[in-house]
Amino acid sequence: MRPLVTLAILTLPAAQLAAQPSLPASGAAPSAFVPEGYRILRELAGHLNGDEYRDAVLILADAREAPDTIVEDPLPRILVVLTGSRGGFRLAVVNDRAVLGRLDGGAFGDPLDELSLDRNVIVLSPYGGSAWRWRFTHRFRFHADRFELIGRTTASYFNAAYCDRLGEYRPTTHIDENLLTGERVRYQVPESRCVKRTRRSRFQPVRPSLAEFDIRKDTEGR
Repeated sequence: MRPLVTLAILTLPAAQLAAQPSLPASGAAPSAFVPEGYRILRELAGHLNGDEYRDAVLILADAREAPDTIVEDPLPRILVVLTGSRGGFRLAVVNDRAVLGRLDGGAFGDPLDELSLDRNVIVLSPYGGSAWRWRFTHRFRFHADRFELIGRTTASYFNAAYCDRLGEYRPTTHIDENLLTGERVRYQVPESRCVKRTRRSRFQPVRPSLAEFDIRKDTEGR
């Protein structure tokens, strides 16, 4: 099977090598955490850390980005997690390596397909490719005073032959990893016929914090 994805070895534009902008430690509203040159691309609100206050998750993008405008050297997208407080919000996470850029999705364009909250879990799930398509899903949860990676799913398939009985394309590779239990479930549908082969295994999980998570490094070779 072909490599799952090539985005992990893309050469970063010069702008993405620049220093991460400084954000305030606290603010009255999520808009207070938007640095100069950026705008809010996605915003979610929910309860993430178990207290009574509503929290927020933001994805910030180059203010020049627009659906009909391609920026050749865009500022890196920034993931921001804010924890609620009596007076507003406090900065919990800022990371300019957790979200893929608009040009990283291949023929499908912008890979920013899903940012969601599943109860108290932050879910990031970019999607892209062309005939060969890929999706990564990363799940982060608050634990021991930090947000950390607790689950990872990687999937790729060739968008040509479809198996109605399985509800899958062939070939398909799907790997689900539980970083809390160390269980890995992998299934494949071969190119030659409509059968699903599933294998379970154990691994030693490493749970990086969301603040240090790098999607390119995490997905390289997967």
